[in-house]
Amino acid sequence: MSIWYCLLIFILSSAGLTQILAYGKIFEAIRPNHYFFNCPMCVGFWIGGIVFVVFWLTGIYLWVELISGICIFGGVSSLSSYYLCSLVNDDGVAVSITKKNTTYNSDLQKKEGQ
Repeated sequence: MSIWYCLLIFILSSAGLTQILAYGKIFEAIRPNHYFFNCPMCVGFWIGGIVFVVFWLTGIYLWVELISGICIFGGVSSLSSYYLCSLVNDDGVAVSITKKNTTYNSDLQKKEGQ
């Protein structure tokens, strides 16, 4: 497998797991009411470390060393999870363009005075 393909799988799986753990309704009953557990950057870092270890144990080596790879790819996962979770929410793609008292949201509806 290509390293770029493995990296894409890593980023998408980390962001998906982060979205589920940080915002998923399935975990609402057991998720503590602490900011850490609702922060995609915080949860994304630890998910990235765990996914990196899973990749390592299955023979997909994204980095030469295990410990430094956990730190580096934890950061990659944190950053990519933050941006992907900001882009996609429960309502779909969350794109908002604001221009002088007029807002266009992802449904392409025009709202005046916002």
